[in-house]
Amino acid sequence: MLIAALSLALLAPQDPQVVDGVIVRPQWVQTPTAAQMSLGAVRTDYNPAGTVELTCVVLEGGSLDDCRINALPVAYPELGRAAFNASDHFRRAARLENGQPAAGLKVRLRITWRIPE
Repeated sequence: MLIAALSLALLAPQDPQVVDGVIVRPQWVQTPTAAQMSLGAVRTDYNPAGTVELTCVVLEGGSLDDCRINALPVAYPELGRAAFNASDHFRRAARLENGQPAAGLKVRLRITWRIPE
């Protein structure tokens, strides 16, 4: 019974890493530090929160280029610029899980800022 269950689990379709030419499960080898994610605000009482979703093109070395905003919090549009700045500090693995090169593919990147507790 256990063997049958394991074999069925192995035959189940795997979650693809690339869907319609976009890497949806990126393997990041470098991400920004907290300082690189900073909004650079002078006011200490300014804490915008929200999520920005970008789609970027992966370059040969794993860096990102040609980023476009897919989603932006209406209340804090300045997070868009912060997301572009942070995208400079992301690097993804040069190859996909199946061994194919990632360069030239698009990658979806979601960056979230939260209000500190």
